[in-house]
Amino acid sequence: MKLKPNEAVALIIHRDGGEPPNYLVTIRKGEARFDGAHDFRFTHFQESVLNLQHEKDLHTAIEQAISAIREIEP
Repeated sequence: MKLKPNEAVALIIHRDGGEPPNYLVTIRKGEARFDGAHDFRFTHFQESVLNLQHEKDLHTAIEQAISAIREIEP
């Protein structure tokens, strides 16, 4: 994966309300900027780079996401 100018990658981890919990671990890529309050905002279409849904083992899902992030080319 290669980032274009003004693109960013975000790792999102979402826990559902069930017991035992399931997790959505996703990586999204898209054009982004920082606003006047220095908050990060995607400004245009986001592309899914990785989606791991309904994961029970959060640490394994995070390791898979980190592996995908390491594929970003300079």
